[in-house]
Amino acid sequence: MQQPPMILNVQQNAPQQPYYQPPPSPQPMPVVMQQRKSDNSCAYFIVGVICCPCIFFVFMIILGGIGAAVSRDNLGPRNNPYNFTTEFSDQGSINSLIVGICDGDNEYSVSGTGTFQSSNYPESNYNSNSQCTNRFSSSTDGLTFDFTSFEIEEFWDNLVFRDDAGEQYAFTGTQSETRFSFASSFVDVHFQSDHVVQKAGFSVQVSDGYEEDNEVSIIYPDVKFTGETPEKEQ
Repeated sequence: MQQPPMILNVQQNAPQQPYYQPPPSPQPMPVVMQQRKSDNSCAYFIVGVICCPCIFFVFMIILGGIGAAVSRDNLGPRNNPYNFTTEFSDQGSINSLIVGICDGDNEYSVSGTGTFQSSNYPESNYNSNSQCTNRFSSSTDGLTFDFTSFEIEEFWDNLVFRDDAGEQYAFTGTQSETRFSFASSFVDVHFQSDHVVQKAGFSVQVSDGYEEDNEVSIIYPDVKFTGETPEKEQ
């Protein structure tokens, strides 16, 4: 019997070629965006140098204002007796002279007309913390005063006139066309100012002789000092 022919599967029996898997494509490296931090330390330092002194300065202003208010409430001229001097240096006649009320605690005789002024007048403001008293003595029946110019700090600074009976009349603020008389043998004039505000000051003429129509107690009753503390106008 004839054998069938053998069919060889060449493909099946052929040696298999090894399979090489291609390497994977390299992945791109992730791009890391790193934000550069700005260095603000210098800016913070500059701001601190500028702001800190400003804050301190504002604080000191507020503190100073509070201190001044407390000081004024406790030590204001209106809250204490006026500090009149009782001992004077005799300077003779004031006739035709211009003297400073704060040149000293001086006494002047008046038989004509003379002038007394605040310190530094009219070049600049008067001095702070002034306490000055002058005495003007009449040669006849009294004395008359006429404000040529008058501007001092209202309420806290005062020009005070005291006659030989001890009656006191305190002027403050701004005055114009102010003329008044005392039927007194002498009048003590006292000027006092605080430490806070200073203004232009004053120039006052003093003349011998009493003018009944200008009696101070009649035309200026509101400035008479009674020893009580008046209310400050708002």
